[in-house]
Amino acid sequence: MGARSLQARLTIRIFVWAGIVLTVVAVAAVVVTDRLLADGDTQAAMTGAKASLDAVTRELAEGDPIATAESEVAAEARASGLHLEFTPRGDSAAKTSVAPGTCIDVADDGGHAWRACAAADADRIATAEVAVGAHRDAVRSLARGMALVLVAAFAFLFLALRRSIRAPIDELGALVKWSEAVVEEEAPRALPEAHTDEIEKLERSFDALVKRLFRALERERASSAHIAHELRTPLTSIVADLDQLQTTAPDARAIVDRVRADVLRLAEVIDAVLHLSSTEQRIEGALVNVADVVREVAPTGSELTAPDEALVRGDERLLTLALKNILRNADAYGSGADKLAVSRHGDLVEISVSDRGRGVPDAVREKMFERYWRGEADGSGSGLGLALVRAVAERHGGFASAKPAPNGGLAVAISVPLVTWSDH
Repeated sequence: MGARSLQARLTIRIFVWAGIVLTVVAVAAVVVTDRLLADGDTQAAMTGAKASLDAVTRELAEGDPIATAESEVAAEARASGLHLEFTPRGDSAAKTSVAPGTCIDVADDGGHAWRACAAADADRIATAEVAVGAHRDAVRSLARGMALVLVAAFAFLFLALRRSIRAPIDELGALVKWSEAVVEEEAPRALPEAHTDEIEKLERSFDALVKRLFRALERERASSAHIAHELRTPLTSIVADLDQLQTTAPDARAIVDRVRADVLRLAEVIDAVLHLSSTEQRIEGALVNVADVVREVAPTGSELTAPDEALVRGDERLLTLALKNILRNADAYGSGADKLAVSRHGDLVEISVSDRGRGVPDAVREKMFERYWRGEADGSGSGLGLALVRAVAERHGGFASAKPAPNGGLAVAISVPLVTWSDH
């Protein structure tokens, strides 16, 4: 399951917990109401039973017969919605379903529900019944109403949560976009506006951290560029001196050639450091035919596919240096370049070099273009070759990539915006 947005996670969590609380409150309201009404029915029935015994005693004291006294008391009780029955106490033939001092729920022949309570004195047992159907209907109506209220409350809660959370989430989203822009442009930007204290503090912390990082990066670039410039002049002099060195001894000539190759390699590394230290974001140079560049550097024996013209705007020396780095990488780790191709992909032109090696895993291809990254088999590399390739591609408005080659090796390519394409 993929990651959810912060707004979705907060909305769901608050909605669930608030929904649980609302549901518990609604259920509790129905249960408490039902309990209160039931207790009221029980109290009314028990009070009626006890009061009827007192009423019968008063009627008997006035001289009324037992049957007349009970009938008159029962008639008065029916007028108030209370149904009374009297059973002589101690009469074994008389039966009552309710024990004195207790209450039970009963139903009549018509299916109507009653709450029956019994009370007794020395002569008789009085059973009083109170109709509970209306109360139970009220509880059911309350439950249905609460259900509708819950549905409306859930809908309102969801909309309110989305609206309430949106503002701080939008502020966080603006901060995320700001950080992405800083990473992409490699330059500080003005902070987005924030109205939440915590987010404002977070923005200030990020801004301070970014500025410190850029100052450190600037110092590193300046230091690297200064060292590279200091080394470049003596290396150029060494190459010139080696070119002028006259020797006919084979061993000495071989040593001179190796030294010259090492010096040239060191000079290229210094060039890479200089270009990687540059703060220039985009190169807008003269038109360069990358097809000619590829033809000039293509090694003998490799397959070449290129049009007559593939013009881009940029720096021919940098593009050549990047392509040489790709070829050197193929020689060092892929048994040499097998195929070079210049192809068109929409508005981009791709310069691809496929080697004869065994390829590399996906995880390695993701790291190859990082500065100073070196593979396990990389014993003498500087870790700057493919980093320079990516830097050159990006400063020409493109990108560098690596993928499996059709023959099983590795294909490293740079893609840059195309100006003109011509096959003839």
